[in-house]
Amino acid sequence: MRRFSLYLCGVAAALSVSVEGRAKTSPNAPQTLAAGTGLVMGQVVDADSGQPVGATVVTLGGALTQVGATGINQASLPGGPRRLMTNADGRFVFLDLPKGSYSIDVTKPGYAAGAYGRRRPGGVAQSLVLGDGERISDAKIPIWKFGAITGSVTDEAGEPVPGIAVWVLRKTIVAGRWRLSSAGSTVSTDDRGVYRATSVVPGDYVVAVGATQSTTPASVVDAYMAAQSSGSSAAFSRLMNSSGARYATSGTHVGDLVLSTAGNVGLTAVAPAPDDDGRLTVYPTTFYPGTTVSKDAQTITLRSAEERAGVDLQLQLLPAMRISGVVTGPDGPVGNLGLRLAATYSDEMVAETNFDAATTMTDATGAFTFLGVPSGAYSLRAIKVPPAVPAPASPVMNVIQTGSGTTSFAASPSGDQPASSSIPPGPTYWADVPVTVGDRDVSNLEVVLRDGFHITGRVEFDGTSDKPSASVIGHLLVTIDPIDGHSGGVPSPLQGEVGANQEIATYAVPPGKYFIRLSAFAADWLAMPGWSFRSATLDGHDVSDTPLAIDRDISGVVLTMTDHPSELSGTVRDSNGRGDMTPNVAVFPADPRSWVDYGSPLSIRRLRMVHVGRDGTYKFTSLPKGDYGLVAIPDEQSGEWQDLKMLEALAKVATKVTIVDGEKKTQDLRVSQVK
Repeated sequence: MRRFSLYLCGVAAALSVSVEGRAKTSPNAPQTLAAGTGLVMGQVVDADSGQPVGATVVTLGGALTQVGATGINQASLPGGPRRLMTNADGRFVFLDLPKGSYSIDVTKPGYAAGAYGRRRPGGVAQSLVLGDGERISDAKIPIWKFGAITGSVTDEAGEPVPGIAVWVLRKTIVAGRWRLSSAGSTVSTDDRGVYRATSVVPGDYVVAVGATQSTTPASVVDAYMAAQSSGSSAAFSRLMNSSGARYATSGTHVGDLVLSTAGNVGLTAVAPAPDDDGRLTVYPTTFYPGTTVSKDAQTITLRSAEERAGVDLQLQLLPAMRISGVVTGPDGPVGNLGLRLAATYSDEMVAETNFDAATTMTDATGAFTFLGVPSGAYSLRAIKVPPAVPAPASPVMNVIQTGSGTTSFAASPSGDQPASSSIPPGPTYWADVPVTVGDRDVSNLEVVLRDGFHITGRVEFDGTSDKPSASVIGHLLVTIDPIDGHSGGVPSPLQGEVGANQEIATYAVPPGKYFIRLSAFAADWLAMPGWSFRSATLDGHDVSDTPLAIDRDISGVVLTMTDHPSELSGTVRDSNGRGDMTPNVAVFPADPRSWVDYGSPLSIRRLRMVHVGRDGTYKFTSLPKGDYGLVAIPDEQSGEWQDLKMLEALAKVATKVTIVDGEKKTQDLRVSQVK
């Protein structure tokens, strides 16, 4: 033991870390991490060159544990997380650790965040399990340098366009289809029309300049100004926003309308004023290298630390028309209602409202006008939910690991905070009307709002464990998930909640095909240990994984929680029969028809991937019953593994397994090379 102490002192001196790694706690901290004799030592390296990265902040936190089907929660570390900075050789050491499970996160300006077990940007992290007195000395953690995309934006005359928003959209897979995610980067051009998007993680991207023409009746602008003068503008805004209305208080006056180009995507190029006949020309949304059709956009593949220059866009003025009409509901004209005009590419966007071609709102008589609409095919969309006190928050976990490895962070509420407000009575009105614009205005369009449909049922608990308290049950959220994972601009309140009596109630939702599932905040999952969501059944069908066509009110849905979920585990072994800690393990439905239209990335149940532990072991819990393919593949082949072509290749080498409700199955694997 003395020999190790001397060695450890030498290591610490050699590392010269700025913080030793012992817990730093306030005098009033309720608990501290117990002292132990364990040690974790490692190095942060550049993922591409393998060279050490110094001056990197390394954080030791609590274990990563699964909550629900797809969420990963990071446990709190007693006394708070330990942080240190690596030395010039990228080395770090955490001392005096007791037996337990930990996580390690790594951050440095100019780099995508790293984590123990993560082998690609945004990839899956894993817990580090430390035995009593164990010394781990080989915790190597890669991080990836950000890349950059730069170029210029000019108008039809070749003049620079300053101060407009440029989107760098990442290509990602949602429900088996490629989509464009606005989670990339948004920057503005400078006075030379030049933009430079930095902090871009390696991946595939599309660059675009968005354009949303926002029209507001002058009467609404006057009402807002009056409300602002009287000090009631906040109440006015809440009234407008309750229907998704988007309104501008300044812009170009065109008759009794106000036109603004500062839409949902930031400031867009300002087109010339209307001509003497009131005709407009506009700059439409343009994708690099200069197309208004997203499918014709050029994909830019960016590697770590790469800078792609010359991604230039030239905007072109197009003649624009107006669309006008009246919105009516069951009680007549509907005033103060927000309307959106979605372009043909909207379904390719993860967040389609960021790229509306135009928005407007009705006046007090229900009349509306869209100004500045180029020729093309559109969908006029509207939704009006019953008024409520603050809208329910989105049911996200502290850390969400999607099937593709994307990670997002969000704070979860405390365990006693309601996860949603009571759903108010009343209908949800909606409209989705196809509109084709040619070389003439579209007038006298009749938009009729229709009512949505409610879902009722109950939550049941199957098991012998103590049932969660009524307050915890009341925090559960019913997820009404479109099968294609695309909300179509429908706001988050179109979900349901569980009452303390275990009865469910939902907002009315527009007709369509949906999955019905349960979700919760991480704190609420942790407040009911041992329980997980198993199924949502209606007339003997599991509508949590079989699409439910909602074209009427639905009653009798039973959502079941279980304390004996299925479990699939095993060990990935190398050629010598030892545990292989390098690969990832993927599980997916045996039926290729289930490789698409499986819902939101945050609620994937049948397509999952995990990284193996240090001993080569893996585990999946709460898999729905059914037939699956199971395969271990090298991490470098695990990028967009949910791509249909990749799944076809995986199916050829996968091991077939069948999962039964409540079954614990073991299946060892060897790594497969996918061709």
